Amino acid sequence: MSEGATAPNLLILIIMFSTLRKGASIYILDRSARPEVKVGSIDNVTMPRPMYPTYNPAVSVGTNMQTVVDITVRVGDEKKEFSVPSNLSIHTYGDYTLSENKEAMISEVDSLL
Repeated sequence: MSEGATAPNLLILIIMFSTLRKGASIYILDRSARPEVKVGSIDNVTMPRPMYPTYNPAVSVGTNMQTVVDITVRVGDEKKEFSVPSNLSIHTYGDYTLSENKEAMISEVDSLL
């Protein structure tokens, strides 16, 4: 690299929950009895829907409205269902932290140590 040149920017690909498709991997940190990370696969993902239903028909769906997706995850022989914000790539849901990104899950586990 010549003097004054800068290193190329590194692109970190972050996929949001709303872009997950059937068969994609998802990382689940179970914080209940003994913390454990499991890798599951997506069985089903719904289209994004409003997190808080609007009861006034005159109010249109705005660009700032928070949406969620319902995902069904297969972990081994069991299925689990979660509702997660569609614009995030990591989310804590009760005793579980879900992430579609392995590096984000590693950071989450490191924070427990």
